[in-house]
Amino acid sequence: MALRELQQSLFLAKKKWDENIYCGMKMENRNITFPQTQTLLNGVNVPGVTLDDIQAVLNMRDAWRYLINAIDEPVTLSFIFKLNEDVARNEALEWGVLINGRVGISGTDYVPPLPVKSEIEQELADLLATDMTITEKAITDFLWGARRQIFWDGNKRTSLLLANKLVVGNGHGMLTISKPVA
Repeated sequence: MALRELQQSLFLAKKKWDENIYCGMKMENRNITFPQTQTLLNGVNVPGVTLDDIQAVLNMRDAWRYLINAIDEPVTLSFIFKLNEDVARNEALEWGVLINGRVGISGTDYVPPLPVKSEIEQELADLLATDMTITEKAITDFLWGARRQIFWDGNKRTSLLLANKLVVGNGHGMLTISKPVA
């Protein structure tokens, strides 16, 4: 990968981070508009936005900052833990650690299996080693993390950041999901 492609992807990620943070809020069915999200990211309070929604926006901001600053770090489970730590801070029972109890995915009957660290590490290694394009790998990793539910909260947002670590870090632009994920 050329340095120029990485620089262009980082530029795009920094330019469009407010849009990506907003899309992360929509994935969680947060009641916040794009202008409200931008205002919060500019450090201004927004009347009528709940403290939970403000916390979620600021958490995504912090996770994106970490991602941009750590773009050269390898994708490891520890890296994903750090993303989730930022994403779900003060929103879940625990953040940045594997869940140790049952969770469900609202709107479905699916109950994910409890994560075992060694199994999650192997699944991640297998996903990263697949013979796919970076974009295909990023989308597959997003879907894996969203469905696997290894954290108490913030799985979709953490997975979106993981996908962006792959595409931005490899100079392939940025991944944004503009419609809520069911």
